[in-house]
Amino acid sequence: MQNFERELSTVAKLVFSFYFRSNYWGGDESRSGKGSALDRGHFLRERVPLVIKGLGVRSILDAACGDMNWMKHMPLDGVKYIGTDIVADIIQENRKKFAADGMEFLELDACIDALPDVDLIFCRDMLTHIPNKLVSAFLSNVAASSAKWLICSRYLGKLGQLEINTDIPVGGFRAIDLCENPFNLPPPALMVPELFHKWKSLGLWNVDVIRTAFGGHCLGNPASGTKSA
Repeated sequence: MQNFERELSTVAKLVFSFYFRSNYWGGDESRSGKGSALDRGHFLRERVPLVIKGLGVRSILDAACGDMNWMKHMPLDGVKYIGTDIVADIIQENRKKFAADGMEFLELDACIDALPDVDLIFCRDMLTHIPNKLVSAFLSNVAASSAKWLICSRYLGKLGQLEINTDIPVGGFRAIDLCENPFNLPPPALMVPELFHKWKSLGLWNVDVIRTAFGGHCLGNPASGTKSA
């Protein structure tokens, strides 16, 4: 890992720790932001478990887990859950509230730190807030992991003033689509829409596709059509 990515990780830890402590995003329910509100996770709590069950997944890593405001209501039905976050305060609070058999929380940066062995990596709303260099580092890290599947946020249109995949500083926001430049992954095998935003969804990729396509930067290959969950 290059020193630049590690320096960005250090900045990210400071920025997102401040955001959490100060409720920077102004969430009424969650200091992890308005995207963590229950109404925005309701549809996903019904659909994502169906995807997990259909894939035969027995373990998932959530990057970044935030304060579990909506995720704590998602039925996992015996699936091992590992929540990870770069913010120490979040991990400490989650351990006190939610740690149990089959549910643990680790303080790590999913962009640069070694990832635990799991079947599936779940990444909702993290990549929209980090610069493209860290997004690429995250994809490399996923490719180097033992995971079989990645579920990640995907926008099919811009949200706000910035175009999709515009480079941003740590803690900013722009919509992201891993299938577009500069990442250029093939289309996901399946998509789960998020009803709150018409352009927003979760995409499912086989990590072998990422391993094949990603090498320093993504070299996307055409893939067959995308299904909708």
